[in-house]
Amino acid sequence: MARAPGYAPPVASAFGHVDAAQAGLAGRRIEGLDALRVWAMLLGVVFHAALCLWPTLPLSDWPVRDPAGGAVYGMVAVTLHAVRMPVFFFVSGLLTGLACRRRGLSRVARSRLSRIGWPLVVGLVVLVPFAPLADDFAWRMISPERPGTPGLRSLRRHLESHPLQEWVDPSHLWFLEFLLIYIGLAVLAGRIVVGRALGAAAGRLWRRGAESLGGWGLAVILGACIMPFAWHSGSSFMQTPRHLLPAWHVLAYYGVFYFAGWATSDEVGLLARWFRRPRTVALAGVAASGVLAWLGLSADPPGRWVYMAVLPPTEAATVLALVQACAGLAKPVGRSMRFLADASYWVYLWHLPIIMVLYPLLMRVDMPGSVRFAAVIAAAAGAPLLTFGLFVRPTRLGAMLGARGHLPPPDIARPQA
Repeated sequence: MARAPGYAPPVASAFGHVDAAQAGLAGRRIEGLDALRVWAMLLGVVFHAALCLWPTLPLSDWPVRDPAGGAVYGMVAVTLHAVRMPVFFFVSGLLTGLACRRRGLSRVARSRLSRIGWPLVVGLVVLVPFAPLADDFAWRMISPERPGTPGLRSLRRHLESHPLQEWVDPSHLWFLEFLLIYIGLAVLAGRIVVGRALGAAAGRLWRRGAESLGGWGLAVILGACIMPFAWHSGSSFMQTPRHLLPAWHVLAYYGVFYFAGWATSDEVGLLARWFRRPRTVALAGVAASGVLAWLGLSADPPGRWVYMAVLPPTEAATVLALVQACAGLAKPVGRSMRFLADASYWVYLWHLPIIMVLYPLLMRVDMPGSVRFAAVIAAAAGAPLLTFGLFVRPTRLGAMLGARGHLPPPDIARPQA
C-alpha cells in the first residue's frame, strides 16, 4: 500500500502510539536534558554538605551538625531537596521513554538493568560494610561521650541492632533502586493487557493536557497527583529510604514524576509550548519551592498544611520549566560534561562516606563554617573525579558504571536517527 509523502509510522510507547512526525525531538538525544540529569545528581554533594551546617536539621540519624552553620545552609538543603530529585526522576523517565521509542522497551530495559543495576550492586558491596563504620566514626568524633564501637564491632552492632530487611541499607543510592522498580513496572505493564490500556489512557490524558492547558495546567495536575503522598509524609522534607523496602508513599511520590516524564516523551515536540518564559519560571519556582518547603518545616500544623498544599504544584511547575529550558539548549555536550556524566555514579557512590569522615576532622580546625563547606564539597567531589579519571574510567569497573571511555564528543552529540 502506497504511503503519503512525509508519512511516519506510529511509534510504540508505554503510553500508547504516537505519530513520530509530530515530535521533532523524539529521534535524537536532547543534550540539555542529559546535562540536567547529571547536575541533579551531582548537586547531591552540595546537599549533603549543607546538611552538616544545619544545626536544627530534623533528622535524628544525621551525625554531623556544625554549630558554625546556620539557617542559610538549611535553606540551601531544603531548596535542593525540594527540586533536585523530582527533576532527576522526571528527566530519567523522559529520556527512558525516548529511548524506548527508538529501540523498544525490552532492549532499553535490559540496558537500564545493566547501567543502573551494576552501580547499585557495586555501591551496596561498598556501603554495607563501610557506611556503618563511617557513621560511627562521625558520631564518635562529634559526640565523644557517645559510647563508641570501633572497627568491625561497629558493623556487627549495626547488623545486630537492625532487622534483617534493614541490613542492606542503600543509603544515598536509594534512587537507583527506585529507577529499577519503575522500569520493572513499565515492563510488567507492557506485558499485561490492562497495564497497556491504562498506560495508553494516561498517555492520552497527558498529551491532551499538554495541548490544551499548557505548562501551568500540567503543573496543577502533576501537583494534585503528588499531593496525597506529600501529605502522608507529614512534612515538606520528604524522607528518603533507609533500607531496601522503601516506604510506599515515597516510591509513589517520585514515581509520579518518573512516569509523567515518560508520558512527556510521547509529546516531546510540545515542550516549547509549556511556558512562554521557562527560564524565568524555573528560577522563580526554585526560590518559591525552597521558601515554601522551609516554612512548611517551621510552621505549626495548621499553617504547615497550607504551605504543603501550595508546594506540590509549585514544585511541579519548577520541574516542567527546568525541563523545557534545558531541552531548548542546542549546545553539544563537550568533553567536560561527558566526563562528568561518566563519573557521576562514581562521585555519588563515594561522596557521602567522604563527607562523614572528613567533616568531623575539619570541625577540629578553627575556620569559618563557609570554608569548611567549600572544602568538604571540593574534597567529596574532587577525590572521586580524580580517581575515576586516573584509575576507573578505562577499566571494566568503569564500563559497569556506565562510562563510555574516551569517546570524542562530536560522535556523542551528533543527532541520532
